[in-house]
Amino acid sequence: MTKSNKTLLIKILVLAGLFLAFITWLIPAFDVSNYGKEIYCLDVLSSYNVQTVSLLFNYLGNEGISEYRTFLLVDTFYLLIYGGLSFYILRFLLANIGRLGNILKLLIWLPPILMLADLTENSLIFVLLYQFSNINENLVHISSTVSTVKWFLAAVVAGSIICLIFYGILRNVLWKLKNK
Repeated sequence: MTKSNKTLLIKILVLAGLFLAFITWLIPAFDVSNYGKEIYCLDVLSSYNVQTVSLLFNYLGNEGISEYRTFLLVDTFYLLIYGGLSFYILRFLLANIGRLGNILKLLIWLPPILMLADLTENSLIFVLLYQFSNINENLVHISSTVSTVKWFLAAVVAGSIICLIFYGILRNVLWKLKNK
């Protein structure tokens, strides 16, 4: 294993540990959703409208709005973690799958674009939270569109990682069978 691969694997392991801490402890601790009443924070929805935003904000009230702002700060650190993790995983996979890695090298830009979309969404939701008594319909539409783009990019990033892992395993198995 090359020194570069070892460094990438260490970064992946550290970020994976932080990722697990976020999804098992921090995100649930600050989440303002009430799943029993089917009221979800805007971050987890792939799209929403003014009625959804109004329902959430009325449910939360002033105290909940303040908690949601804290959740968005935590989520901003989370996006740095999952973005870095997916970036380094893609970088490792692309570096270790031969010629296909060179062909698909632009995939490495997907995690930073995803992070930018998520950061934009968080910023727009912050603005909506500060205007919660007078919800701007255009801002809701823009925020919802950015949320849809974010979830689409997240699916593409996750799908790319899964496909590249499968390809890498299949490539190694076939390589070993060929050399027998």
